Amino acid sequence: MKKCKQCGESLSEAMFRPYYPRGKGIRKSKVGCNTICISCERINNSITKAWKADPKTVKDLEVLAQAIEYYDTLIANGLEPIGAFAASRRGSVPARQRGTEYTQAKMAESIKKLTVNVLNIDDELDKFVDMKFTEHPSVYDAMYETIRTKCLNNEGQVVAQYKEKLGIAADKQMNYEETWN
Repeated sequence: MKKCKQCGESLSEAMFRPYYPRGKGIRKSKVGCNTICISCERINNSITKAWKADPKTVKDLEVLAQAIEYYDTLIANGLEPIGAFAASRRGSVPARQRGTEYTQAKMAESIKKLTVNVLNIDDELDKFVDMKFTEHPSVYDAMYETIRTKCLNNEGQVVAQYKEKLGIAADKQMNYEETWN
């Protein structure tokens, strides 16, 4: 059983179109199922066809009016309708229409997050090194491990800019553990 991301119904996997990756070397090998069921795909296809029709007929306008009501109901129920027309109803802009301003804003936002993260790790290391140890060493072991995991890169190695401070923190923690009664 799998839950459709759009309509929210739990259906058997036979009701979902199989997903085949587009990557080189693994074509024609099924790796899973799509996130929306076949009936929702058909609904979305008819809505997209009506939305993209250049001279819209009366039938196209009726389909779009029903689609607006349908998507608004899905969104109100906490579901995620898929497609460009659904994205316009959710208030998000489709990726192909975002432009460079959107990309630059996202990049600036992510750079700001990374900078704040680096400053927080430096502050935490400084606080740990300057801290006066008075409690059981296991408390400081946990604190050190938390800080150390934040200093690791994707490969599990300590980032070069934190090596020196982390070494000082480790030495201080080990010395306290050895002298603690």
